[in-house]
Amino acid sequence: KVHKMTLALSNNGQDDKQWLYIKVIQSQGIVLQGLNENAVEPFVSIKLNGHDRLHKQSTKYQTGVEWWEQTFRFGIKSLESDWLALEVRDKGQHRIGSEWIGEFQIWAKEFRDGEVHESWYKLGKGSWKNHATQPRGYLHVAIHLKRNRYDPPFIDSKDGLSIPTTLSFEDWKSQGMPMPGRKDLEPTNTHRDDNEPDKFHSEFDTIEEAEHRIGKDAWKIIMIEQPSESELAEMKKLNRVNCLHKGKFDQCTGKRYMICLDGTESAREAFNNALKLVNPLTDHVFIVTVRERAVPNSEYSEENRTILGHKLWRAATYIITPYQDQLKAMQPPIEFTTIVPEAEDAREMVCALVKRYNVDILVIGKHKDNEVRHHSKNFRSFQKFCQKRARCTILTY
Repeated sequence: KVHKMTLALSNNGQDDKQWLYIKVIQSQGIVLQGLNENAVEPFVSIKLNGHDRLHKQSTKYQTGVEWWEQTFRFGIKSLESDWLALEVRDKGQHRIGSEWIGEFQIWAKEFRDGEVHESWYKLGKGSWKNHATQPRGYLHVAIHLKRNRYDPPFIDSKDGLSIPTTLSFEDWKSQGMPMPGRKDLEPTNTHRDDNEPDKFHSEFDTIEEAEHRIGKDAWKIIMIEQPSESELAEMKKLNRVNCLHKGKFDQCTGKRYMICLDGTESAREAFNNALKLVNPLTDHVFIVTVRERAVPNSEYSEENRTILGHKLWRAATYIITPYQDQLKAMQPPIEFTTIVPEAEDAREMVCALVKRYNVDILVIGKHKDNEVRHHSKNFRSFQKFCQKRARCTILTY
């Protein structure tokens, strides 16, 4: 029975992956006139999601020739998020390594129609590295996404004939130089636009998920995020912002509440229950989302730490903003302060804030089993730690 089942699956060829075929045909403008053509050995390197070691394939070196006609296959697990980087390099006289010429990126999701897409692509920078030379040239490729790994690519499903890939560079220019599936690297926006969809909130539901995924996909994030010098300076400025809204807590004549918010449903329930106890006329509310550093400082440059830190800052900001908006809309109004501090340990930071602001009542949502990852370094009893260290009353919901 097992043997028959395996055979049936093999014949079917369907699995969770889809298969993206890339035919690297030729290039234009790589071997420049006036250069020693024999000293130029261009080749194309293709990386799935920008990985250097895994899921990387390359064409053969071609001395002075810009023609390859080679086909590569990549398994696509996530059609919505997977992307590929195509990089042209020159082996030249290098025994080890090669010289960068240019690159571009494409989204896998743009080829979901299953049709053959043939085009030329202009080579650009598209990387987090600073290259000494300017990119040059164009690359001619054909792309075909297949659901069944046993179906041959670049074949017409109706008549079974091979689909020609003969688009010339001149014809492509006359068509307006379209580039299907191009992954445009937009500059990082450091301000929230209320008219745009909140992509960071939908990307990270909880601060723990944000810390985990930013730490796991750090180099992928660095490749995608390419801020200018002015944007990088703005990131550094915002990363130091710990208080999003400062209320008049020094004029509080009643109790001071501090509510810990991490994006989970337990935190939401704790928040709503705590508001029922607050006296709007005399009490003050602190809402806190702590950003635990997602990556070790020693492994990344200052610029890359700024990029990763800013992504975490934005994740924390978008998690806590709905609670802040809810407090602003309440009648009668409640005085509140919004804090998004950065720390190595969220528990120690909360206890320090309790002491600094003379908090009377600390409110914590007790996580349900499905709200934490048991293998995470963050899986520990927040409640027990605060009961021992925080010098205030603790309410757990």
